[in-house]
Amino acid sequence: MLRFDLTGLGASEGDFAETSFSTRILDIVAACTALEKEYAAPKLLIGHSISGTAALAAASQVPSLQAVATLGAPADPQHVVRGLRSQNLIAVNGDMAEMTVTGRKYTVRKTMVDDMESYDMGQAMAALKKRLFIFHAPHDDIVPFRNAAEIQSRAECDAEILPLSEGATHLLERGDADATFLAETLSGWFDLHLE
Repeated sequence: MLRFDLTGLGASEGDFAETSFSTRILDIVAACTALEKEYAAPKLLIGHSISGTAALAAASQVPSLQAVATLGAPADPQHVVRGLRSQNLIAVNGDMAEMTVTGRKYTVRKTMVDDMESYDMGQAMAALKKRLFIFHAPHDDIVPFRNAAEIQSRAECDAEILPLSEGATHLLERGDADATFLAETLSGWFDLHLE
C-alpha cells in the first residue's frame, strides 16, 4: 500500500499554488508508476474528495488496476468551482485565486481554476474500464450525495454506490465504523476477484 499527499498538501513537498487538477492526475499516475517499479503494480486506487475525482481520471492510465474507489468525490471538478462560487468562497485576483475549502484558505494560480472548469470528466469516465466503488456520506455537506449518483450514471463500467452511515461526514470525523466498512467492502471484493 502507498498513501501519499498531493503536491503542497499534508506532508508532501512542493507548492500547492503551482498545481492544477491535471497535475493532480499526473501525480497519481507517477505514484502508481513508482509503486510498480519499486514494489508491485497497484491493483486498487482510492481517492477522497477532489482526489477521488482525479483518481477516476487517472485510472485509465494505470493498466494494472482492477478497481477504483472514491470517497465523497465530486462528479467533476466544475462542481467544486461552482460550489465555491455559490458560497463566495473563491476570489480571483489577476492570475491568482484564493479558495476556502473546509474552512482552510488556499492560494492558487487562476490556471488551476480554469483547469477545473474545463476538464472533461465525461471523456475520462468513458475510458474507465475498472470496477468502481462509490462511497459517499448520505448527508455530506461539502460534496452532496447527488454527486455519487452522477458518477455512477456516467460510468460505463460496473459501478456501485455504497452509502456510508447516516451520521458520516465528508472527513469521516465521527468514529471509525465507516472506514471499517470501506476497508471490509474492498478487501472482500478483492478476496473474490484478485488476479
